[in-house]
Amino acid sequence: MVSFIRLQALFALFVVPIVFLSCASSQSTADLDLNNFNISVEEPGAENENYILQLNGFSGSDSEEYTVAMSRLNNHEWDDILSIEEIENQQERTILVEIKNNPQSYNRVLWALGSEHFQNHATDYDFPSATGTDRDKMPELKGGIEAVMSEVTYPDALNGIEGRVMVELIVTRFGEVSEPAVVQSLHYAADREAIRAVNRMKFSPGVLDGLPIKVKYTLPVFFREP
Repeated sequence: MVSFIRLQALFALFVVPIVFLSCASSQSTADLDLNNFNISVEEPGAENENYILQLNGFSGSDSEEYTVAMSRLNNHEWDDILSIEEIENQQERTILVEIKNNPQSYNRVLWALGSEHFQNHATDYDFPSATGTDRDKMPELKGGIEAVMSEVTYPDALNGIEGRVMVELIVTRFGEVSEPAVVQSLHYAADREAIRAVNRMKFSPGVLDGLPIKVKYTLPVFFREP
């Protein structure tokens, strides 16, 4: 998996929360769901030197999903794709994509085709190098610290105690909270409430070289007597 030691050199432990506004729900080529078509994968080996993706399951030769998939592949930002081949018969269209023998390239193409495909077929890579460009991004807490505080209930057991609990967690490549743990305690009741509240948070995932990755993150949870 991605080395957390290397990532900690890239990502700060404390992140300034940013409030995200929801986008319009119109169905465009940018947000069309492409998770229903099928992907099969040939990994680099004796028969081929690179990754080969076969995309099928499109509903017809003029399906919007097919058009969008081809658009995303042809307009892929990085030079990960070596070739794209279209195969058509009376039943369906198939797309064959040859991708560089590089797990980061492979993952970027899968992510562009849809998060479910990325989740189902992604491969792991070790020790990625930060690019130092806008293709690197820290995780961002959706709704900011206010989202955490609106979830927290002051426990009666604190009996006037105030302060903060520091929770360390992993933000997954899908922006989910994983493995939260208290690293600075206030009181057992506050610790328990902090973990409960943090587990309900959502993030925009960290990005390294344009690819969503999992990252360690430390979040303060404050307790004030009402």
